[in-house]
Amino acid sequence: MPASPSPKPDSSASSLSFRLKGGLFPLTLLELIDTDPLKLRKDLAQKMAEAPAFFQQAPIVLSLEQIQPPLQAAELSFIRDLCREFGLIVIALRGSNDHLQDAASAMNLALLPASKVKKSESQSEGEPDIEGLLSPQTNQSEQPCPEDVQAQKDEETVVRMPAAPETKIVTTPVRSGQQIYAAGGDLVVLAPVSAGAEILADGNIHVYGPARGRILAGVRGNRSSRIFCQALEAELVSIAGYFKVNEDLRQHHWKQSVQVSLTDETLNIDCLG
Repeated sequence: MPASPSPKPDSSASSLSFRLKGGLFPLTLLELIDTDPLKLRKDLAQKMAEAPAFFQQAPIVLSLEQIQPPLQAAELSFIRDLCREFGLIVIALRGSNDHLQDAASAMNLALLPASKVKKSESQSEGEPDIEGLLSPQTNQSEQPCPEDVQAQKDEETVVRMPAAPETKIVTTPVRSGQQIYAAGGDLVVLAPVSAGAEILADGNIHVYGPARGRILAGVRGNRSSRIFCQALEAELVSIAGYFKVNEDLRQHHWKQSVQVSLTDETLNIDCLG
């Protein structure tokens, strides 16, 4: 009796049908300050009219941190629908309160943590730190002897210097659809950047050639970052989240050598040379 053929191994069991990878995708943060429906609709219409093509199907994060009193579920639904009416797709909330979690889940919105807040501004500069006052080291009856203090100081003389930020250098043209990111430092491009490309850096960006596409410096919030380009022809330039689009850029040294900087909340575009 001939032997029955052995079953073939299931190749699908040894490999997944997908792959999880990290990616960097700049998102627009829409920080709500006023939730009056008429004013919000008017302001959105005005802003979208400045660059209608850029905002179409743009994913945004809705920040609720400036809203007092807290937003209600019905208001959130209205704002989400209003954004969609203007082509903006709300994908996440930042700084939402607890009672909005169920509403956000029903709308398939992700929840992002609130931005980090510095030490309470209500504490004046001369006000003592309560934790410091209650620390055992402040009890005069338990003060260490001078020798121990000197030994501790000697141990603290070791200085740990932070690692120098790396500069990423690109020598070939950046094609349409490409995205190049310089993490933790500057980006230098010694070639043209094509329309539809995207270059990003935590620090400064230098482009020694026509700078088209989207150029985003200080993507992690470094407001002192700058953009330098030999010929400004970009679809968008941004520093620390503050941006100008093509329609605005054409009014400021278009196709000239420029530097872009941020002062307060205003992007400055100045001619080089």
